Amino acid sequence: MIIKVQKPLATYGMPPKALIYNEDRSVEIYVPMSKDMDELFGNDVKQYWEAKLGEHPGGEVYIGDGTTLLTLFKKLEEPNW
Repeated sequence: MIIKVQKPLATYGMPPKALIYNEDRSVEIYVPMSKDMDELFGNDVKQYWEAKLGEHPGGEVYIGDGTTLLTLFKKLEEPNW
């Protein structure tokens, strides 16, 4: 599946949380921003990744909210959603 990882646009909660979801929003999680998340984003506000639910070998990044875990495999160009 393709997921979008979006930096928080406002800081309502402490700590601010990144929004991660797929096109039909059947997967939607919020992950607190951390040093690792800042490194993932770099200067980007949003990124798209090829991802699978759960932990899979060969993934570049594991990201989750304590309930849902995603394995990110490959950063993608912005799709036409």
